[in-house]
Amino acid sequence: MANRYFTLQEARSMLPWLAEQFDKIDVAREEESRLQQDTVDIYRKSHSNGKGGMEKEISASQEAVEEAMTRTTALAREITDRGIIVRHIQSGLVDFLSHRDGQEIFLCWIRGEEDIAFWHGVHEGYASRKPL
Repeated sequence: MANRYFTLQEARSMLPWLAEQFDKIDVAREEESRLQQDTVDIYRKSHSNGKGGMEKEISASQEAVEEAMTRTTALAREITDRGIIVRHIQSGLVDFLSHRDGQEIFLCWIRGEEDIAFWHGVHEGYASRKPL
């Protein structure tokens, strides 16, 4: 896939959608975590007090975890399919490839910020953010 370049206006227009996507990702990740804990609990239960024969429950629980993981991955893929680079899914840190003074740069945004107000070079990271 070719690189997608964003103008500042194009990147800013994506922020409400991005915030919504990260909210959905949070829900999917919480579900994934809950289902993983359920699987551990079922597994422990099956091995305590001589209880066995819970293979179907364990298998169904593991399948539910995999489905939740697939949902999380699909939501993240929706972001990357639009040309946005996800740097840290938990914090909602993303970069938009752009141009500034004839150079490739990243417009940088992290969930919770009201606007895109920073940029950094393509060989730099979050710690090197500069104000627009």
